[in-house]
Amino acid sequence: MATREKTTAKPVTEEIRFDDIDNDLDFDEPVEELVEEVVEPAPEPEEEKDPKHAEYLMVFDAMMFEGMYEKTYQIGSNYSLTLRTRSTDADLSITRQLDKMELSTIAAFTSASAVLSLSHSLMEFGGVDYRGMEPKVRYAKIRELPSQVITIISKKLAEFDTYIKEVMEYGEENF
Repeated sequence: MATREKTTAKPVTEEIRFDDIDNDLDFDEPVEELVEEVVEPAPEPEEEKDPKHAEYLMVFDAMMFEGMYEKTYQIGSNYSLTLRTRSTDADLSITRQLDKMELSTIAAFTSASAVLSLSHSLMEFGGVDYRGMEPKVRYAKIRELPSQVITIISKKLAEFDTYIKEVMEYGEENF
């Protein structure tokens, strides 16, 4: 068995000298008096760094604690549109309905998908409040609208869905 030699630290007896350094410091003064207080600027609140922070926090909280969020968009100068996030159940229902429709063209699929998605997201449009209606009733009402209007509303729904996705990704990283 090898034995270890016990070592002890030897005190430093040599004094460190600084008089050969070309500077204006007087090393005989206590260090505390030489140190200038460095005041770091206070970090900017998150809201000032990213102007969307407060808005995103509000939407993220609504999604996490209320399970949904509504946003109103202006269409032209006289019309407004209010959209609500869809639940997972609503998205699954839309997917099942689209599968049952056996649509053979992309145009048919896109149109049906838009109307079905709006039937779960549209809360108000052109002065009509859709909130109290079941998705089936909303679906029937939406199908009565001109296809050009559905195109405009669908674009807003895509914008809304993108916005919510952005908020949730931001929230995941920052909240």
